[in-house]
Amino acid sequence: MAGPYPTAATTVSVRGTRASVELRGTAGPPSVGRPLITSGTWLDPADPDGVVLEHRLARALLAQPGDTLTLPGTARTLTVVGIADSPERRYRPGEQPGLVWAPPAAVPARTARSSGCG
Repeated sequence: MAGPYPTAATTVSVRGTRASVELRGTAGPPSVGRPLITSGTWLDPADPDGVVLEHRLARALLAQPGDTLTLPGTARTLTVVGIADSPERRYRPGEQPGLVWAPPAAVPARTARSSGCG
């Protein structure tokens, strides 16, 4: 079991395409179920708005490193710094939210909850 991580269920949008996601705050790569970066880099503590997308979510959004995600209904934007394969359940539109790893400060405090993974 890894975590607990602050998480928030939200929606992200890029170029008009939206997806339901779990925004997961983590200061570093998880020690269990570690994501494998396939494009870009892992989170940089110096970049509070950088995020890493699970690869199926990235494919559905046609997102790649350098793209900007918006959180509808807010002025907040996040920049994709990496794409990763993960052993966790993968994004399925309408069934399973996509996974977005982010610095803990990027997880909205009013909706954050803790979760573990394993």
